[in-house]
Amino acid sequence: MAAWDILRLRQGKTTRRVVLTLADRQFDLWTAVHIERDIGNLAAGATLEFYDQARARAAFPASPYQPETWRRIACGQRGKITIDGEEVLRGWVARFQFRLTGKDMACSISFLDDAAHLVHCAAAPLGPVEYRNLTVLQFAQRICEPYGLTVRADVDVGAPFPVIGIDVSDTALAAIEKLARQRELIVTSDGVGSVVLTRGGNTPAAAPLRLGEALVELDHSDDWQGRFSDYYVKGQTRASGRPARLDGTANPLTGSPATPGAAAASRTVDRAAVVMTGHARDEEITLHRPTVRAAKSQSGTDTVQAQADWLARVARGKGQEHQALVLDWRAGDQRELWRPNSLVLIDDPFGGILEERLIGALTYSYSDQGATTRLRVVRKGAYDLDPAVRERRHQRRRQQGRAQDGTARGLTAG
Repeated sequence: MAAWDILRLRQGKTTRRVVLTLADRQFDLWTAVHIERDIGNLAAGATLEFYDQARARAAFPASPYQPETWRRIACGQRGKITIDGEEVLRGWVARFQFRLTGKDMACSISFLDDAAHLVHCAAAPLGPVEYRNLTVLQFAQRICEPYGLTVRADVDVGAPFPVIGIDVSDTALAAIEKLARQRELIVTSDGVGSVVLTRGGNTPAAAPLRLGEALVELDHSDDWQGRFSDYYVKGQTRASGRPARLDGTANPLTGSPATPGAAAASRTVDRAAVVMTGHARDEEITLHRPTVRAAKSQSGTDTVQAQADWLARVARGKGQEHQALVLDWRAGDQRELWRPNSLVLIDDPFGGILEERLIGALTYSYSDQGATTRLRVVRKGAYDLDPAVRERRHQRRRQQGRAQDGTARGLTAG
């Protein structure tokens, strides 16, 4: 077989529905496509495969084929990806690979969302290491600005943090997520230039998931390996009446009393003042499986409790999931793209499930089998505050407020 017969063998199915635009050039002839979006991972990404005909002609000059020549693609080039003319990803070429074997010749492009810089790069390489009186939105905007990313919030982000500290080794994403967890927020990307602070979505998906329609595969799993019976979060805050260190961290847990006889009492007071513990239970886990996590920033009682609730909720939501494969990238009467962080009705008589759940991740793919979308569907609570948890927290705050009011009235009467 002549060497150029490799080209003939590889003239298979292609798609032109996906267009990669780099500067003023457009590329739209792909043999394989994988575009991934996951609200649990900040950055989206794509892998696009094609046959670089220019390289093929250089390798096999005797080939009788005269296909269109692709101009060179290089790492670092910025651009965008569209599906059917709708922009889904804005970013840069992170990797370029080509492969030549006796049976195969192909090139592939790895294209990353601009938000990937936040995953890989430092939060504040030249400082500052401490910020004051900023909300998580304002802080995220400060961190993302050098990377050319905007930040928006589609939910209430809560009150400002009095002090925010950054470790020198923190990536930009790690620094933002430390605060976002305390406000029960997801840090995700819209794929087209903005970081989004959000919670579990409430917009409907393009169509329900029903066997016999666009749905061709459905796998259900219930997994306890990442779930625990009890979630403890331990953090510390500044002790009353004692100044913080210059680096913004809390003082040591033990004090230095003036007299030895006061040592035990002083240590007790210091520990009560600075150590905070949040506790949440997963009532579905009947085995004894406790876990303890450390809060990475100064924490009050509500903060560590919020993190404990969040850990339990996310683990419970992700512990039960569906993997669904549907035909095409669009669905429904309006032929809308499937989107992450949208609610989809699962109608699964085999698994006994008829319930609305959340699309946590998806992959648009193209191969010899045509266009498909793989969806990872989780319980709605995986990325949102459970109403029962919210009500318990409100009750706790009301009780604390009444207790503080009673103390104030007692002091006034005295």
